[in-house]
Amino acid sequence: MKIKKIILSLLTLCMVFSCEDSETDSNLSSKSAIHDSPVVQNLLKLGYKIEDIKETEDFYLVQGDLIFSKNLNDYKKGETNRHASSNNLVSQQYRVITVGIDSSIPQSGKNDWRSAITSAMSKWSDLSGNSIAFVRSYDPNPDILIKSDNNALGSNVIAAAGFPLSNGKAFNEILINFDFYNNLTVSENSKIYNMVHELGHCIGFRHTNWEGEGLYDQYGNLIGANYIPNTPSQDANSVMNGGTALNSWNGFSSYDVTAVNYLYPGLACNSRLSGPAEGTCAYDRYNDPIRYNVYTIGTKQTVFDESNTSWQVSGNSLEIVYTSSSACEVRVKANNTTWPATGIITKTSGAAGCITTYNVSLGNCINYSYSD
Repeated sequence: MKIKKIILSLLTLCMVFSCEDSETDSNLSSKSAIHDSPVVQNLLKLGYKIEDIKETEDFYLVQGDLIFSKNLNDYKKGETNRHASSNNLVSQQYRVITVGIDSSIPQSGKNDWRSAITSAMSKWSDLSGNSIAFVRSYDPNPDILIKSDNNALGSNVIAAAGFPLSNGKAFNEILINFDFYNNLTVSENSKIYNMVHELGHCIGFRHTNWEGEGLYDQYGNLIGANYIPNTPSQDANSVMNGGTALNSWNGFSSYDVTAVNYLYPGLACNSRLSGPAEGTCAYDRYNDPIRYNVYTIGTKQTVFDESNTSWQVSGNSLEIVYTSSSACEVRVKANNTTWPATGIITKTSGAAGCITTYNVSLGNCINYSYSD
């Protein structure tokens, strides 16, 4: 089998080997109930057999190792800031990617993947020559949420992720199967390997040894042949090879680095702000305005330059009361009467005049009855 690095906007799984069909899986819907689905109809036109299509709560599982979204709109061609392609990539404004760890991931014991997740994020972020960075987020709506599969995956599937869809953002979810091989103890290095692999899917990398998995979307369009230049016909050391769930982390191959640098070249401006969540209370229990930080949570650009930093806020509801090179503090104005109190915080910095924005929306909770 030839091995090439490509990207694809369909969903896929990290598999040890292809799943066997299970006619009695209680977590999957009956075939007759899904036959009329538009997605299933397109899958049948592509030659897939109805007995090979299983339905879970969130997606269709085909031939044991292919995930298809139930939403037809997820398969529309998306636009990125790189090039026009039938394969979706992460757009420039979304390449500093926030990652959250769901409470379903234990904080201790054999099923604790938290340190492996953090390490995997650093492996990607520490690569130079590209614009991809992953940052840990405690926001309720991170770009990617990593959580337990809740028994959705087969016992021989260690983890699952997807490719960027049509909104220009990284795929928003990674599932981890704690019942992998009957709750096999997975080493820390294997956990890191698998998380690096799944994060790679989220930013658009298909399995390097993709050719046995098919090239077509459910419309019958040939969409999977976007080869990445300067990568070889075989790369046994690629972290994106499929069927490698029991591998241990041993670094990216040189061609993995070539691939990510080609797809996501370095950018002169590439940072991300964070701040209060939408609807956060504007006042404390004493009805005084709360000062909220809006701050830089991640930067990965060709030249790090925080000189000549300035902060501005749009609208008439909010005011900036403190600034530094990496953060500002914002609060509702004393005379504000418009709710929610909204404004766009704009940071401008560096010789390149890099502009980063964050939308703030505070709620009116004055005279709210706080309980002790």
